[in-house]
Amino acid sequence: MGLPVGAGLGGSIASLTLLAWGLESGSNVIFYPHLQEHGFESETILMLTMHAGHLIVWPSLSVWFIFKGRNLNNPGLGKGALVSMLLYVIWMALFIFPVAWFVYNFNGIV
Repeated sequence: MGLPVGAGLGGSIASLTLLAWGLESGSNVIFYPHLQEHGFESETILMLTMHAGHLIVWPSLSVWFIFKGRNLNNPGLGKGALVSMLLYVIWMALFIFPVAWFVYNFNGIV
């Protein structure tokens, strides 16, 4: 259960932290200050990894562990992956969908 959540949500939080740190410091380039012309690309990559971490990596690893647990006859691996998928559904229902709905409906109003 910990690996899908840690890789997915942890990767998203790490990318968000690096992105916020780069925007706070005033520079477009976070990792390599001598590549000023590639600031947009590095920010785009960080934004993609921020969103892909919890939207793609987390459920993909959970599904992979479910099938891996069935193939290895390891019920603990399959049950942990199912709990991870349950946490993913709760994460989407309580945090992601309400925020996306709010941003979509009140974009520019609030």
